[in-house]
Amino acid sequence: MENYIKKSHLVNFIVLTAVIFRCVNEALVDSSYLLLILLCFLGPRAIILSIFLLWLFYSLNSPLFPDQGYMYGFVRFIIIFLALILSFDLLPKNIIKRNFKVYFWLLIFVLFVFLQSFFNSPFIEVSILKILTWCSLFVLLMNCWSKIDKEEFYMLTKDLFFFFLLITISSLFLVNSHYGYVQNYALFQGILHHPQLFAIVMSLFSLMIITGFPYKLHLNIVNFLITIVALYLLFLSNGRTGILSLFLALNIYFLINPTFDHFRKKYTNTSKFIYFFLLSTLPFLIILIFQMNNILNIQFIQDVITKSGNTNEKLLIDAYLESRGQIFFSSFDNIINNFWSGIGFGIGSNLETFIVLRDPFFGIPYFGAVEKGLIFVAILEEIGIFGLIVFMVFILSCFFNLCESGFKSLPLFSLIIILNFGESTFFSTGGVGSLLLIFFTLSISKKIIKPI
Repeated sequence: MENYIKKSHLVNFIVLTAVIFRCVNEALVDSSYLLLILLCFLGPRAIILSIFLLWLFYSLNSPLFPDQGYMYGFVRFIIIFLALILSFDLLPKNIIKRNFKVYFWLLIFVLFVFLQSFFNSPFIEVSILKILTWCSLFVLLMNCWSKIDKEEFYMLTKDLFFFFLLITISSLFLVNSHYGYVQNYALFQGILHHPQLFAIVMSLFSLMIITGFPYKLHLNIVNFLITIVALYLLFLSNGRTGILSLFLALNIYFLINPTFDHFRKKYTNTSKFIYFFLLSTLPFLIILIFQMNNILNIQFIQDVITKSGNTNEKLLIDAYLESRGQIFFSSFDNIINNFWSGIGFGIGSNLETFIVLRDPFFGIPYFGAVEKGLIFVAILEEIGIFGLIVFMVFILSCFFNLCESGFKSLPLFSLIIILNFGESTFFSTGGVGSLLLIFFTLSISKKIIKPI
């Protein structure tokens, strides 16, 4: 017990030191990333905190904080692959058995991408490294969530909650400051580097507070006040993806939650039926609400559509096409021409503007960002119709794993999937995708621990 407490205190000390190094002095930024590597040797809680901080350090508002440093691009791969190896330490065999269907379909999907990359990708090494990195991150997170003990689980979820709270409260002080509107004078980004990212984070935090999963404060008045602040900042960001995703996920929560089987700790068949029914009807409800606003003319809804005047369109679909249309049509053209084969996993829609950065010594591609919309369209474009089918079976295996996971985590799962309807981040290990994957794997891992 004494060793357990000492290790917990050591993790807390390293985390605090890494945060201070990252935020106060540019000369110490690289040292903060080295501390994240050290965390990987201290157990599942420390590994997940390392992944979370890796995302946070990358995502900070650059005018407010020191530059992220040149080491980030390399350290990211070191942390992920090192953490993958360490996550198998003392991993009980029954964990693999409990999550077998997820691991199996993950393996099938990864093998398919491997084969498709060798035959169709114009940048084979980029596609291979991207799928390897994402798969490694997914597996290490599943391993860590599945084997973490009860005490560490509560400590970790509390840690993550208070990091979100710190982001929220510190961003609140920037509402009337130009530092909160660096990217766009009308779209709030808080202490993070982009309003769209900030909206996703606030939608995730808001859902966490309202549903009480995976952590909640027991003081109702404090929970209420934090919720108001988080929603206020979310609306200031005018992030359509974050706002609409939260609305849909909350509808799912209020309608599905009563059908959860508290005795067996699982979702019932009724839950599954309601869920699939909601998925097919709620998007039409969203469209109906925005269409009715042409008559009601509610300013808030109009601000969501137009991003507070950043687009001249009055209809939701027209506003979406104005901001994301070029991305969608580029993907659509590639789908028409490469319906069966795809253009290559993780490859940009336009090769002329697709930038790949490589390290100067070995030529390893450590950067090749892509910007795409609806996740299923992106998958169809990149790995073809058969790849899309395999991916959908994988997602279904995750869903059915979730239904028996022992958690009321369906709203969290839904939020992450719906967020990817607006912006495809599911396979991003260098951006917000790594944050979302932390909570996605939490929601589907079969671990019977009663949430606080």
